[in-house]
Parts: sequence; C-alpha cells; structure tokens
Amino acid sequence: MATPTTNVSITSKMTGSSVKTRDGEEGAQNHTRSAKGMKEFMDGLGLQDGDEKELLLIRNTHGQQVVRWSALIGGIFYGIVHQSTVQSQYDEKKAAHAVSHRAHLIEEAKKAYAAKKAEKTGGSGLITDPENPKFDLEKVIESWTKDS
Repeated sequence: MATPTTNVSITSKMTGSSVKTRDGEEGAQNHTRSAKGMKEFMDGLGLQDGDEKELLLIRNTHGQQVVRWSALIGGIFYGIVHQSTVQSQYDEKKAAHAVSHRAHLIEEAKKAYAAKKAEKTGGSGLITDPENPKFDLEKVIESWTKDS
C-alpha cells in the first residue's frame, strides 16, 4: 500500500541527524535510516550540513492515485466508445457494399437476359413466342423462308 506524501525537514549537523515530519514529531531513532538516506540525497543536491530544506518526498499520494484511476477508467470508456463508433461505421460500409454488389448483379442479370432474349428472337425483333400477344405467324414463316 502506498504511503502518503510527507514534508520532511532534515537538520544534519556533524553530531548527528534528526528528522522532523510535518506534524512536528521528531523521530531520530525511528527514521535513522531515512535520515541517512536523505543526507546522501541532500549531499547529491549540493546542500551542505546545517542547511534546512523542506523536501517533498515523491510517493504515490491519494491525489495521484485518483488521477491514475481516473485516467484508466477514462481510457477504458474512450476505448469502448471509439470501438463502437468504428464498428458502426464498418457495419454501414459493409451494408452499403452489399447493396451496391446486389445492384451490380441485378444489372448483369438484366443484360444477360436481354442478350438471351435477343438471341432467341434472332436479333431482328421478330417475336417467335406463340404465347406473346404480338406474335405474328406470317412474319415468322416469312423469316424462315428468307433464311433457307
């Protein structure tokens, strides 16, 4: 579990180290290891003995946890919404493609039927189907005699 952020005032003198927390508790014995680590940290920053600085220890605070969880939940929510948007766009394109493909197939079938029908009539516009009301027997016999 994350520990909360604490402002620490470190006083380091030649005689020893002490740590004071924001609450004013002094815990030289409990925080000896922390004080030595902070002394090394302060030396790394170029601070000399006797300097007092308030340092904000960087740890996971409650605010950071709230921000992290909020970002995670927001990212998941965004992902769900984005995925549904992309999926609906894909479904619309797929439906439109299916409609256009079907229209293309119907047009091809109409052309094939017209070609077959023209081939059946001989291309002269002669109606050879006796069930057709425009059928003329004399024209059919006349076309047969011309072909022979």
